[in-house]
Amino acid sequence: MALRVRKAAQTPTGQLSNAALIDLSLRNYLSLNALSSGYGVAMHLGTIVRTMFASFYLFDAGFGVTHPSIYSDADMWLGELAISRNLESGYRLGPHAVQATARLLELYDSQLRTAPLDELVEAHQRAQANFQAPPERRMSMAALVQRCPPGLHEVSLDSIVTCKATRTDMF
Repeated sequence: MALRVRKAAQTPTGQLSNAALIDLSLRNYLSLNALSSGYGVAMHLGTIVRTMFASFYLFDAGFGVTHPSIYSDADMWLGELAISRNLESGYRLGPHAVQATARLLELYDSQLRTAPLDELVEAHQRAQANFQAPPERRMSMAALVQRCPPGLHEVSLDSIVTCKATRTDMF
């Protein structure tokens, strides 16, 4: 399977307005700020996790210059937070987790600026469908990243790569 990058929409289908871009980005960075300060709650973690999945589906569609490990790294830290959280305290990401999540959000901001509106909508719909699927059909981020072609993980972060999986077996 050939790797490809789609740098621009092949047919103009519209872009998000600047206000919508700012709103989505601000929501994510405020959630990250809450999680990094120890005042995070489940909603903040959920916001970042949903963004991670939508970003992956945009990456899968050819938007975003990155290495799939950006998703594995963020997923590892976010999953660790979800599992280890103390009920008496807020959600808090450590410094390495904040860095990994910030890289993910920077990528997502780039995707928001370059992907056409229909691709953004489809990525969010695929993420939502994955979250609503029965547990036995739900795909973890680790499983999605594993579906990237073999050898992709050895590609330089400076390279332009995408992971194109079969859409019929992946939300």
